Amino acid sequence: MRREGKRERGQSGLVYLDRTLWKSLSAPEADEELQRAWLALQCSLIGDVYAGALVLGSETEGALKPAAVWPDEGAVPTELAEAAEMAIVERRGVVMRQPDDPTGPVAVAFPLQVEGVIQAVTAVALGPHSDADLQAALRRLQWGMAWIEAHLLRRRSAEQAGVVDRLTLVLDLVAEVVERESARGAATALATELATRLDAERASFGVVRGGRVRLTAVSHSSKFSGRMNLARALEAAMQEAVDQAAMVRSPEPKGLAPVVTRRHQALLASPDCTSDMVITAPVIDRGRVVGALTVELRDQAAADALTAEAVEAVAAVAGPVVVRARQEERWLVAKAWASLSSGLGAVFGPRRLGVKLGVGAVAAVIAFFALYATDYRVTADAEVEGALERVIAAPLDGYVVAESARPGDRVKAGDILARLDDRDLRIEMHAWLSRREQHRKERIAAIAAKDRAKTQIVQAQIDETEAQIEMLEAQLSRTSLVAPFDGVVLSGDLSQSLGVAVRKGDVIFRLAPLETYRVALQVDERDIMDIAAEQTGTLVLAALPEARLPVRVRKIMPVTRAEDGATTFRVEGVVEKGAQRLRPGMTGIAKIEAGERRLIWIWSRRFVHWLRVQWFRWAP
Repeated sequence: MRREGKRERGQSGLVYLDRTLWKSLSAPEADEELQRAWLALQCSLIGDVYAGALVLGSETEGALKPAAVWPDEGAVPTELAEAAEMAIVERRGVVMRQPDDPTGPVAVAFPLQVEGVIQAVTAVALGPHSDADLQAALRRLQWGMAWIEAHLLRRRSAEQAGVVDRLTLVLDLVAEVVERESARGAATALATELATRLDAERASFGVVRGGRVRLTAVSHSSKFSGRMNLARALEAAMQEAVDQAAMVRSPEPKGLAPVVTRRHQALLASPDCTSDMVITAPVIDRGRVVGALTVELRDQAAADALTAEAVEAVAAVAGPVVVRARQEERWLVAKAWASLSSGLGAVFGPRRLGVKLGVGAVAAVIAFFALYATDYRVTADAEVEGALERVIAAPLDGYVVAESARPGDRVKAGDILARLDDRDLRIEMHAWLSRREQHRKERIAAIAAKDRAKTQIVQAQIDETEAQIEMLEAQLSRTSLVAPFDGVVLSGDLSQSLGVAVRKGDVIFRLAPLETYRVALQVDERDIMDIAAEQTGTLVLAALPEARLPVRVRKIMPVTRAEDGATTFRVEGVVEKGAQRLRPGMTGIAKIEAGERRLIWIWSRRFVHWLRVQWFRWAP
């Protein structure tokens, strides 16, 4: 009977404990309370557990830390830590037995993965159990982790809701600011709307001018000059945050980096301030502190970290919009002076070492270019031409029957380049030869008959036939087109034109000698005054990029050519060395030495010339 009564009392105590734990689990006052209650319930439900631990954090951040230990708070037992580490490594539930005591206590651990990342691990230490009991304990751990997963998801959802609220507040305030036509109106609207949203006593906005903060707008007030003491106190508090380039809160919460709050404490102590807490966030634009936003809260207890984050977010996003609107409203002279002052301050001020080094480097480069003198060379497009070109034309009307030379071939004097069809000429030659024989026979008969008159007539006919035969022989000899000298064929490809008809005087081939060339330079009209005869230079051809051929100007032709929007003069030069490697038609770039000039003049001469022409065009 005593044992039964004692068991009943123990069961009633367990029921009371379970109710307390379930209440803490269902409506916890803090995350730590929920974690401890969950771990205690988990250990009681599994049974025969003498130790348990819950580890929370993020695997990616390397911050898995103990969140709760059962039955007593303290360090995690060694066997539970080892089991938790093995569960993290293997990313699954594990069972660890004592290596020296197979029948001794057992550690069971199970990890919680959210979106592929381990967020929590639970480990419990049990007495000796069968494999089936251990499997059941591991399954209960897995089921129980659903509470922790739901808790983590709720906490993440709450954090995201806070972020969304801050973003919504910032976007609404930016929209409110953008709608205002003046910078002062935008600042007043920003302060008023922020004070209303945060249920604050007052919100103020200040802008940095001349290194000091000047109060620009106060919420719910378009004029504030009458309350000079409050305005000075607000400016002093803003200056305190601007000087430190950090958010200042007074009273200062615990656990944050220490900052100076003397001016904020003085603002709270002033008779014009009825608030319990002041938050000032600096306005930073392009790396510079350009203003400050101060919010005075009525209830310090109601102000949390999210309120300070909201003020900081508004100052970071909406604050620069107001400052830039004010800068855009300045006069043009003021903008120019501000830009000049900013540039000079960056160069001659106490900071901005990188800017000073950059300006010094640029000045050194400009001085070097302005003082350093080097060879001035005029650049022109170049083309190799033969010094002498001979045209091979068709000597008579006919047809091409054979060709033995193509463009680029080197030929010698007397080489046959092509042949024309001579069959008609040979037929006509045979007819005239037969007629000459007939006239000779008639002459012999006239001589035998002593007919002197007929003899003279027949002799005249014989002379006529011989003249015709000589002409045909000359024409037959010209049906073979031969090279007049040693050279190279420039044009005349008949390989695809055999049998084509040609007329007397048609150009068939163009030849140039092998060893005599000239270089045609196309010099821009802006550079022609720097070119003179007998100047020397260098020629680089596209076909011979590795060779630098010396070239000398021989003649400047008073002939211009307009092409691609530029006017060029033709200048003829000769190659003094390496002419044996040249071929007519090669193109490249030539640079003619035109004296010594300063480097800055060489690079800027085209622009200076253009400015002079334009000035003359528009000058009265």
